[in-house]
Amino acid sequence: MSPNVNRLFELVEELADTPTLSAYLCTDGARRRGGTHGVWVLEVECFVRELRQRYSSVTTRANRDIFERNLRRLELRLRGLPQAMRARAWLVIVARGDVHYCAPVPFDGPSEGHWQRGPTFLFAPRVAYHS
Repeated sequence: MSPNVNRLFELVEELADTPTLSAYLCTDGARRRGGTHGVWVLEVECFVRELRQRYSSVTTRANRDIFERNLRRLELRLRGLPQAMRARAWLVIVARGDVHYCAPVPFDGPSEGHWQRGPTFLFAPRVAYHS
């Protein structure tokens, strides 16, 4: 197994009971619209806005601050990737207000994000195949 896959398995154990934001963001849309860093930033902003809308109504009041802190950290990390267009997609896992994993992945597919306890395995086939 690759070091990235090993790290993902470690995170599953480490964050099992922790509210976690797992995100897979494909760069295809930004690439089709010019592939500049500015276009990428707009793509990230749209993705974050969609996640906020989807989870703001289901997040409990106690977890809302945690969710917002993790979402902001996700946004800052993704926006700060000047080399974002070099990858087909990015996999990012955020918990406790920190980015625990951020790596490019060479797979296409729709951008997705999930807020739950522990990282989601939704992205595992994409990453496991890469290893």
